[in-house]
Amino acid sequence: MRKKPIQAKIDLFWEKTLFKIIPQNITPNIFSGIRLVLIPFILYYLAIQQFLVAIFLFLVAAICDSIDGSLARQRNKTSEFGKLLDSLADKLLVILIIAFFAFWYPYPLLLVGAIFFDILALLGSALVTVFWKTQKIPDSNTIGKAKMFSAVISIVAVFLFLGFPNVYLLIMTIALLTATSVLGFTSFLVYAIEGFKKAKK
Repeated sequence: MRKKPIQAKIDLFWEKTLFKIIPQNITPNIFSGIRLVLIPFILYYLAIQQFLVAIFLFLVAAICDSIDGSLARQRNKTSEFGKLLDSLADKLLVILIIAFFAFWYPYPLLLVGAIFFDILALLGSALVTVFWKTQKIPDSNTIGKAKMFSAVISIVAVFLFLGFPNVYLLIMTIALLTATSVLGFTSFLVYAIEGFKKAKK
């Protein structure tokens, strides 16, 4: 599979820097695991309104997301379990953090829209696994990656708004959350179609 230009540049950056010191026995799944471990800490600091600490931990998790994907591609360590773990870490990170924002963000329906299709994707994956007895996980598509990027930027924007509330940041969060919802809907349709096709093979 040919890499997208941006993806190739990111992979090359990690290959020339961090991957030089990461031992061969370190697998991408370790970085997915780190993201899962970070979630309760992010939620804790979010709950006590230590937004700067929470956003720092969230950015660490986002960097781990970039690292595990690049590591899997560069060292040819992709696996069905790895794709499942990566997808689970992505969706739980986004869903739980955005859900927590509802305690402070003035427009909770926008938050619901931003995570609704992630929740459907998780439920759909579970149903496919149960009823079709398959371990096959569709590869992430371009729209899905764009949606994940939009969700990450949305979360950062909401963090900034909660820490430094003003009308300009509020408008930015509204635009980003709306874009995330639209991309989430489109990605869900594509992901669902690919998933059912693979499940029936």
